[in-house]
Amino acid sequence: MEVVPSRSYKLDVRPYKIELSDVKKTLAHLKQHHKTYYTIYRIMLESGVRFEHVLKMIAEWSPDETIEIPGTAIVSKRLVCFDRGFCRYYMGLRGPEKPCEWIYFSIVSLKLLLELVPRRINRH
Repeated sequence: MEVVPSRSYKLDVRPYKIELSDVKKTLAHLKQHHKTYYTIYRIMLESGVRFEHVLKMIAEWSPDETIEIPGTAIVSKRLVCFDRGFCRYYMGLRGPEKPCEWIYFSIVSLKLLLELVPRRINRH
């Protein structure tokens, strides 16, 4: 993992190693004590999307909505699950920041997600 220091430091990127055992310990703690945070972190790990994108998906959850993907003639449900054990959820975010077309996650994460949605979660 790379940590970008604040402005009071030199503007350089420093490698910061995080041990796998620490990640496992953190996820185990969250799973037992903070189900909401566990679900968010799990989706972030599985998909690689930003924290804010997961919060937006949870707040605006509408899996049965039919969407048309811009620039294509493809019409689909917003949430599609595949028999290979994963799902994708269409976000369609194309703003000036990092775009987020799809969020991919496992069926296990979907089950956890269904216990939360729709719900607004303060990013702080």
